[in-house]
Amino acid sequence: MAHKKGFFEALFDISFDSSIAIRVIGVLYVISLVFISLGCLGLIFSLGTQGGGALLGAIIVVPILWLLYAIFIRIGLEALVASIKTSENTTQMLQIMRQQNGYQAASQPYPQQPYQNPPQNPPYQNPPSNPYR
Repeated sequence: MAHKKGFFEALFDISFDSSIAIRVIGVLYVISLVFISLGCLGLIFSLGTQGGGALLGAIIVVPILWLLYAIFIRIGLEALVASIKTSENTTQMLQIMRQQNGYQAASQPYPQQPYQNPPQNPPYQNPPSNPYR
């Protein structure tokens, strides 16, 4: 198997053979949590200037909003990571199959014509007339 590339080597790899998303996804999650927290604090302070009822409502509602935003961002990032890991695992499986069995299907060219003998009378060549005209 190929060696694991360093961060900057993978960053400037123009063939996109290695992924940096897995390495930076944790940092992106922390940055997004910081921005969510700052936004929620700003919302609490701005609603606090409106009066006691608004501040009480903000103290109750804003943590729920923070939690929902954190959950949605986490689910999105986990879906991205799962997609990338699936791609990496599929590539590894194909490499192992090629090494063990001499599997060469991916290197064979695709056929130029999918149908060597097309049907002579394709269905609905002459559609029936519309009786409601």
